[in-house]
Amino acid sequence: MGQNDPAGLMANGLHPVLLALCLVVFLFDLVRSKFWTVDWSPLKSQLKWLLAVAGFLAVIFAVGFSFQYDFASYWPYAALGLAGVYLSGVIDPSKHRNMRTTFLLGISVALVTSKPEHLPEVAAAFSAGMLVWKVMSNFTSPEQARLDDVAAAFAYLASMACVSTTLSTSGRNGDIIAGAFATAVLLNLMQRPFMHDDKLIVKRLVLTIAGGLGMLVVLTKGLNALTFTNLAVLVGAGFGSMYALDALGRMAQDERLSDGERAGKHIKALLIVGIFTLLATRLFGNLGLAAISACVMVSAFTQLPACAALFFGARLMEQAFAAAQVSNVTGINLQHSYVSAAQYLGFFVVMAVMVMIRYNKERRIDAAAIALLATFGTGLASFFLHAEPAAGYLVALGVAGVVGAVLLQTFFGRSPEDEARCLSVILIPSLAGSCAVLSGGLVASGLTASMEERLTTLAVLAGLTVVLLLISHFFGKSTTDSVTVAGD
Repeated sequence: MGQNDPAGLMANGLHPVLLALCLVVFLFDLVRSKFWTVDWSPLKSQLKWLLAVAGFLAVIFAVGFSFQYDFASYWPYAALGLAGVYLSGVIDPSKHRNMRTTFLLGISVALVTSKPEHLPEVAAAFSAGMLVWKVMSNFTSPEQARLDDVAAAFAYLASMACVSTTLSTSGRNGDIIAGAFATAVLLNLMQRPFMHDDKLIVKRLVLTIAGGLGMLVVLTKGLNALTFTNLAVLVGAGFGSMYALDALGRMAQDERLSDGERAGKHIKALLIVGIFTLLATRLFGNLGLAAISACVMVSAFTQLPACAALFFGARLMEQAFAAAQVSNVTGINLQHSYVSAAQYLGFFVVMAVMVMIRYNKERRIDAAAIALLATFGTGLASFFLHAEPAAGYLVALGVAGVVGAVLLQTFFGRSPEDEARCLSVILIPSLAGSCAVLSGGLVASGLTASMEERLTTLAVLAGLTVVLLLISHFFGKSTTDSVTVAGD
């Protein structure tokens, strides 16, 4: 797929351009919205949860240091991801919808532009820090839950982790991904005056064509990648798919619709996600999926496009893990008993979590359980099931996650809080994929571990799980009690 690059725009050629665009658009929104006085109250109200998440991550990396696992050395990037998404909470999304997205994407691009060693692990650590916080915040405060703030940043980092692991021409392909995100950032800025009154869909059609043409210019004039011109058509169609998902999500929120009509909208949305996943991977492989994940930047009304982008990112993280750890060159063999059992486990985990969060009233327990399953649970899969079953487990998490998150919204209820809790289930495969790439060394450790080491690992992790659940329970209980007394 690669070719000579007379323009001299190989590795990181377009990433500084993308970084500059993110900065310009962020400053434009900052000036336009007169965001000069900062309200720190949202950060103060979430400080207790920040300490809880930071403690959770500290335990994970402390376990890594104690067992001398390589992933422990990437803790600064996880801390950076946590700090970035927490600080973005000062931006009110109801008034400044796009600023959180651009801010986090800009940090992610700056991280890649710095050319760190072991980019897949660095990207995975940063993503894990972001997504652990989103699990905690979305499930403890569903009335404020969002996915669009982290979706673009995670999709970008997952794309870069994947191409740097799976493709020999990672510099050129990285520039193509950066070009797709740059086109999406510009289209996000261009579309804003036209998004509120488009009953005939003419404006969205024009924007879709403009996005495809913009990508064509990047490929032909910016990168001289003439063999990839067909990718511009896919990216343009990707913008159209995100507009369609946004429209379906908006229509599904209409109170006049019956449950059956609402479910029909969700089925159509899920079909769009599946069709474009197949088209992108069949035509351009992982590069195609990475390119259409950038199209999430044009979402304007609902969280459905962000859910799709998180699914694309989770799949790309799984591909990065499989390329680095699975020795079977043809991919995952589903006829292997361990692989089929791991897929069963992945579907079971997602469905069990959805039932739990639907009926459980203790939201902090939901958040703690999901964080444990996606982090420690993924590490256990790599350690005990080895590479191929662990990759199969990630595949099952991704498929079950997107199907459940999109299709079962009617099952959860009609309120915005119920919809947010349901869609946030997609964070499970996204976080699990990041943790799998970050802790890939556990696969080799598991292969050489003795029975005594395996039992010791199980005992330590079981004890830590109990301790963390107890801390979450009593921490949340004391906080709830204090708030109740103050309110009285």
